[in-house]
Amino acid sequence: LRAAAAARAAGQFPVALTLLSSVHSSNPAAGSLDVALLNLLEARQAGSPAADQARAAAAQAAAALPDAAPDFLKSTLTLLAQPAAAPAAALLSQSGQASPAALYAALAALPPDQRAAAVQKIDNTHVFAADLAATLAAARQQPNPKAALHQLALAQVLLDNHDLSNAGQLGESLARQPHPLPLALVVAYQAQLQSKDAGAEILRARLGKEFPELPSTRVIQATYLLKTGAYPKALAELTPLHEAAPQRVDVLLALAQVHEKLGQLDQAIALNRQARKLDPNNISAANNLAYLLVQAHPTDAAALAEARREIAWASARAPGSAALADTRGWVEVLSGDPQKGLQTLSQIIAPLRLEPT
Repeated sequence: LRAAAAARAAGQFPVALTLLSSVHSSNPAAGSLDVALLNLLEARQAGSPAADQARAAAAQAAAALPDAAPDFLKSTLTLLAQPAAAPAAALLSQSGQASPAALYAALAALPPDQRAAAVQKIDNTHVFAADLAATLAAARQQPNPKAALHQLALAQVLLDNHDLSNAGQLGESLARQPHPLPLALVVAYQAQLQSKDAGAEILRARLGKEFPELPSTRVIQATYLLKTGAYPKALAELTPLHEAAPQRVDVLLALAQVHEKLGQLDQAIALNRQARKLDPNNISAANNLAYLLVQAHPTDAAALAEARREIAWASARAPGSAALADTRGWVEVLSGDPQKGLQTLSQIIAPLRLEPT
């Protein structure tokens, strides 16, 4: 096991896989999780026997976990056990709506000499080309670029599914490398920000120092300006980004926050609806939309019904999220069920680090 851990840390996945498989054969409980994860981190093409076996191993490992095991292990294995959307080349040729995690995994699966050319052709609603190019350049400085891109993809999957603790830990681990991946810093920052971790401010400052011109950094800095009340500066930072990439979901969400802070709630609602249309799986957009609907139209039956649908969908995707429970409780209160809303809200005072009053 120690030898396998050392091989894994060095990015020598085949060696680690062989060692863990030998442990697994004599003691299935000891190595099943690592065997499944390492198989999947090889990111073989969809439809190949090896990929099918890896997904089956992940599903088997998830089913075998004891009830006392952390929820993130089962959720992560379940996600990794799902079939890939498409082979790397096919996904990158139709990359407009691909998720960030799918893009990172697809780039990792390409031969190294094809990655830079693939990035130049990507026009994606979730990831700026400049961010991808900078991340790929940093990955080339890593001992194992493929492994770094795989780990970035896994960190993004965890973030997308609101497993904030593990997304932050994996993103920070990548960010501690001598040549950190810019998008790994972004993932770690977003995870710590959403979990209200004080370390988010350190990561924001680091992004501003090391990668000040990257679009993702500018979006993050604009969002920070919002929190300080510098709304005109935030708007000035976001407007050119939106004009250059009107389909960018993160820019739409940041602009929605500006309009919310300016009291222009219907504009904020429209922008979140646009984000939901562009990215139907975006949990944050659904949460924001539900909250804004009840704030702007607390007596409108249609608005309350839409808010209930949005927050129910988001909560089903991330049932353990305190931030979503916060919105759900408020929607329940305004929808005429104050007792249920009070019960929901009382359960999240500690996770949200709020005073009971």
